[in-house]
Amino acid sequence: MVNGSGKCYGCKHFYRYYTKGVTTFNRTNWGWCCYNMFNIRSTESCDKFKLKKRQERCNAFVERTLNDLLTELSTIRKVLEVEEGGEEEL
Repeated sequence: MVNGSGKCYGCKHFYRYYTKGVTTFNRTNWGWCCYNMFNIRSTESCDKFKLKKRQERCNAFVERTLNDLLTELSTIRKVLEVEEGGEEEL
């Protein structure tokens, strides 16, 4: 794909806005362009188009989720160590 021929929704500089629904978040037709620094419609295009790689987004999500889980496990471990240390003193 040649630069500028794609729509903003497929660009790596475009971050779509979502509204909160009853059970899920709903996509809007607008988003933020990190390159041009303004709100833009998802169906527009510009000469700075760069194809969004799906794998990068998935890896970032997995890394963030694993980081959150490890943080929770560390917190639980500290609580258990404190409780275990308190029982030995009695």
